[in-house]
Amino acid sequence: MTIEKLGNLNDKKFYILGEEWTIKVVSTEDKNPIAKILKVQNASMLTQLYKKEIWVGIDNYVSTDETQQMPNNNPAIDQDLTHELYHAFYYESGLDSCAMLSEDEAWPRNETMIDWNAKMFPKILKVRRTLGISDNF
Repeated sequence: MTIEKLGNLNDKKFYILGEEWTIKVVSTEDKNPIAKILKVQNASMLTQLYKKEIWVGIDNYVSTDETQQMPNNNPAIDQDLTHELYHAFYYESGLDSCAMLSEDEAWPRNETMIDWNAKMFPKILKVRRTLGISDNF
């Protein structure tokens, strides 16, 4: 996804399992409390489960160093957004609340597990399509 397309997602509404969600694109320099959290945690994106919002710190994808050229089509944006969508899907499906362990131990909130899913999704999708497996099962 390009930086321009990411910026155009601000206030974009979409549905996960019938529930309306919104993407908020901000600069981590904004005075918004979520922008401050993104900056403090050095995070590119954050999912607010109870508000049904995915927050994106757009400046995390733009280089402030003139000597370092960031790619216009940044695959990290796609991977990070997919990561946040997994959090949202786990929440809406009830898996998030079914995990009664601490946040670090509960697999639906485990960042390593979420990252694995986000990284493997395109690879799994490619193999499924190669094998002719329908997306509608």
